[in-house]
Amino acid sequence: MKSRLKTALRPKGIKASLFQKLISFLIWGGLILLVGILQSRYHRKTYVTAPISLFSGEDVSANKTQFKGPKSLNAAENTPSQTVELNYLDSLYLTSVHAESLQSDKPNKKEIYHIQLNHVDSATLESLPGIGAYTAKKIISYRNRLGGYISKFQLWEIPYIDSQLVFNETIQWEVDTHSLNKISLIELNISRLYKHPYLGKTKAKNIMAYHKVHGPLNRAKFESMRSLSVPEKQKLLPYLKFASPE
Repeated sequence: MKSRLKTALRPKGIKASLFQKLISFLIWGGLILLVGILQSRYHRKTYVTAPISLFSGEDVSANKTQFKGPKSLNAAENTPSQTVELNYLDSLYLTSVHAESLQSDKPNKKEIYHIQLNHVDSATLESLPGIGAYTAKKIISYRNRLGGYISKFQLWEIPYIDSQLVFNETIQWEVDTHSLNKISLIELNISRLYKHPYLGKTKAKNIMAYHKVHGPLNRAKFESMRSLSVPEKQKLLPYLKFASPE
């Protein structure tokens, strides 16, 4: 009778033992996880960047050390220029840096490049931030076709060029309009007329035909042409060398 009773109770005893082990495992696992989380939070809150001098003497091993530094030295949750009190445990999270890098908390200013669009060479353009060999070649090529830039916004007219190049924070584009290579309307060069970005073959032929009828073109004759619109004439005017008025 007793043996039967032991046999009947054994599975229940085994189940109870497994349940107790599971509860114990969960409790200890939760405690370990909690300690890890608290340690991680403590690490993030007390992580301080300190000068390397703190590591060379007795400052770190002292029970308490006071360190006052610029904004960049404070922990993430500290206020600028506040005194940080360090103890022995805090020193475990110190990161050494050279004193020269702690002299100023101001961000480094970007270098500004002043570039003359009508005089800069390809090598100089390639050395600028955001401009590679392809872009530099396009800028020089378009300048040659125009006869020189009259505005930095003409860079937008170049195909496949980043539109933000005009407003690059590190590049100050400057334009010298006194060195333009103008097209003479006294003795016309049909090849130059063809290649100019604001003309092309059709408009160049119209100017040639008008020149044959009216002779060397002064400004008044040019502005009276009907084959060109007013905006087209305004864009071309800085690039034209007119005959003297009659």
